[in-house]
Amino acid sequence: MAQRLVTDHYRKQARNTVFYKQVRQDSSETANYTDEELDGRETKKILEQAISLLPAQQQRAFNLCKIEGKSYKEAAALMSISPETVHAHLVKATQSVKAYFHNAQQHIPGALAVALILSEQILY
Repeated sequence: MAQRLVTDHYRKQARNTVFYKQVRQDSSETANYTDEELDGRETKKILEQAISLLPAQQQRAFNLCKIEGKSYKEAAALMSISPETVHAHLVKATQSVKAYFHNAQQHIPGALAVALILSEQILY
């Protein structure tokens, strides 16, 4: 009987150890997710501010192509302009947004990453 009590005790300790490790891991993952979510919100806020400073046509071209993922032809049809004009608006808008993010990168750690992503997403 004593041997079973000792075995049960160690089994319980092993289960508790595994349980506590899992709880610690879950709590650290939740903390990381929360930090990433906050960074994402701040970055989104800066992106919205940068877009709001653009001229109307550049805003529309940027939103259609970068945010909604439309092609230049689709955006041109919606804006009643040529695809080349959409491209010109988008180049200027992307440069302005990147400049805004470079100025903001001292305050938001993810801002430079977003600026780099924007520079690589130019669709032809």
